[in-house]
Amino acid sequence: MTGILVMGNWSWWSLAAVLAIAAVGSISAILYWRRARRLDSLLIACASVSLTLLMLPLEYQRKPEQELLIDSRQEHLDFARLRSQLMQANTLRLQGDGLFASEWRDLPPKKLIWDKSSWSTAESLSLTFSQQISFGRVFELTVERPQARGEWRVQLIAENQQVLAEQTGKDASISVRWLPPVAERMVLKARVLDEKNQLIDQGPIPLDVIAMPELRVQGRFAAPSFDTQTLNQLLIQSHAVIDWQIQIGKDLVRRETARTEVEADLLVQDAAYFEQMPVPQRTQVLAQIAAGRSLLILGANAQQAAVWKNTLDLNLRQQASVAEEQEWQTPQAVHLHSVRWMPQSAGQSAWYLDPVQPWLASRSWGKGKIVWIAAAGWHQALISEPQALKQWWQSLIDQSAVTRAQSWEWESSQTRQGMPLAGQSWQICGRGNTQGQIQISTENGTSESATDSSTDSATKGKRLPLRAYAAKAEAQCAGFWPIAAGWYDWQVVSADENADNKVDKNAPTVKNSTEQGEGALYVYAATDWPTWQRQLKRIASAAYGQQIPDSANTLARPGQRLPAWPFILFSMLCLLVLWRREQA
Repeated sequence: MTGILVMGNWSWWSLAAVLAIAAVGSISAILYWRRARRLDSLLIACASVSLTLLMLPLEYQRKPEQELLIDSRQEHLDFARLRSQLMQANTLRLQGDGLFASEWRDLPPKKLIWDKSSWSTAESLSLTFSQQISFGRVFELTVERPQARGEWRVQLIAENQQVLAEQTGKDASISVRWLPPVAERMVLKARVLDEKNQLIDQGPIPLDVIAMPELRVQGRFAAPSFDTQTLNQLLIQSHAVIDWQIQIGKDLVRRETARTEVEADLLVQDAAYFEQMPVPQRTQVLAQIAAGRSLLILGANAQQAAVWKNTLDLNLRQQASVAEEQEWQTPQAVHLHSVRWMPQSAGQSAWYLDPVQPWLASRSWGKGKIVWIAAAGWHQALISEPQALKQWWQSLIDQSAVTRAQSWEWESSQTRQGMPLAGQSWQICGRGNTQGQIQISTENGTSESATDSSTDSATKGKRLPLRAYAAKAEAQCAGFWPIAAGWYDWQVVSADENADNKVDKNAPTVKNSTEQGEGALYVYAATDWPTWQRQLKRIASAAYGQQIPDSANTLARPGQRLPAWPFILFSMLCLLVLWRREQA
């Protein structure tokens, strides 16, 4: 990079030093010249000039960099032309709210100068929610409003314009929750109102409520109780596949066998049953947990603290009297009371004790997880708060990490905080199947344009391979350009070129397959949620600017003083030669 020398700011002492050096050097050079010692006069002149330049406030100033201006407030930007121009530029100057992440991906990284005074004065919002949830889960929509002043509210509205949920608050973030009554695909609407009850923004909230696969539960209990009976009823109501055994007497066991012979996802045992198991059987159970299953222990009837310490490294503390019994209320408003043996933290134990829910302790065990519930009395909520009880037990199952392995796992976090737009590229990313292809179709079954993440044009009706994406470690992505707003179904299919010929097109599609990934994606119209689009642009533009720090683009800063050592070295060399000539 080239630059120019400019004169900096003078000071009194630098001016005096320059005049003194120039005067002494000039007089000395003239005296040597008059004595016919012209080489010595030349040495004196060179040394004085070098010292004079040293004292001058000379600065190296970099020439202005080649800069490209992008005004994001303009419509229909030509990104092909911008990319070509940006390849020749050093700096990108941005005006407006910025560009989307999909647009930044097409531009090479450059130093970014962002004029934030050109931002829109209108409000911006951030929305966070899941487009797809399982039936029985609570849907949660979180709206963040940085410009919140006073009390504002968020409404969740059904397709028939009925208000499903509403929340008011003064904080910068408000969350509304709603429990879908059926498993179906829907497009709700959210409305955000300010302190004066004026509309800030409103737009679609897509939600795909899918039927959960049957939960497979194996229950083993050393004694009957109202709590285990309540849990049994809840599992039956949720259509779980259960294998249930309760020891009623010494030689009497009540059994409830599963409809089909399946391998359980979740093992539920009371503490007494675990304590009474023979060591080989207990070892076998723990081996199943280490292989990836989950174990949930009901600790109400625990008796042998040493068994838990030696087997699972769980420290238990016995309550001295009934007076120590504690009562709690779960986040779902279910009332509980403590049991005789309570878990306690001890040093470097692998157990995690939830500070918000002191009755809950959990730890990892190989690929699986073990959860200890040191609470009882939830059966009382079956009549008074049945829905709250179901939600609480659903949260316990979630914390037990009951999952089933899939060959390709979708990164659903993309849609929680992102916004697929019609006419903008979008990536579907996941991990697992490196040899698969992805097929995207609209809700009516027609094929939609899909490409891999590096292709600029769409290929209609063609299955394309999942490609490795450098920005996402161990992930494969496929990008597509949706042409219209609405729901899009995607499915990871076999990479076999003749797959279409081998599959009967009239055969029914199998849903909830664990062998291949599939899901749905809602694409928004370009006019939906302008406040959310504005915030997403700002976030994406800030992330682009962080790719290259300012220092990486700077070789010499404007106003940088020239180094002093070359001038000092040259003047000393001249004076040294003069001294040698004087000694000769």
